[in-house]
Amino acid sequence: LTRTGTTYLHELLGLHPETRSHYAWEQQHPVPTTDDESASAQQFDRERRYKEGRPRFEKGQRIAGDYFQRIHKICYDASEECTVPCSVEAPWNASTLTFMVCSSEKLFDYSLGQTYQLYSRFLQILTWQAPDLASTWMLKCPFHLPYLIELHATFPDSPLIWTHRHPCECIP
Repeated sequence: LTRTGTTYLHELLGLHPETRSHYAWEQQHPVPTTDDESASAQQFDRERRYKEGRPRFEKGQRIAGDYFQRIHKICYDASEECTVPCSVEAPWNASTLTFMVCSSEKLFDYSLGQTYQLYSRFLQILTWQAPDLASTWMLKCPFHLPYLIELHATFPDSPLIWTHRHPCECIP
């Protein structure tokens, strides 16, 4: 897809105090490692996972190199796309897509109902861990385009923002 500034728009809208985006560090380690459900224990656990995950993230950045960062900047503690959490069920991450032996057309045959249900649980886990943060999620991923019906079925109250790409150029 051509570059249209959706990453910048996502980051900008994610700064609004009543919205929240998930960050790269949360995608790496979304599940609490403590059984203590108190707010203070959850906060401590989030801070620990944040600190411990940074070296792994930085190693991944070095491996990916500057080229990828120029195309799509990823920061450890900035808004990030839905690609990583959704790629648990769907072949969306860059390393998977690179090695797919089928045509990209086959991706449109996938049913993502279960993927979006799992993604909804992912968001619930993040919301539960940090009740002091906004609970209105600002989500973004170009891979959602062919699956808007399934996305809407899982997130029926969510509005969509469509940038200036012409739909016929994005969805065959």
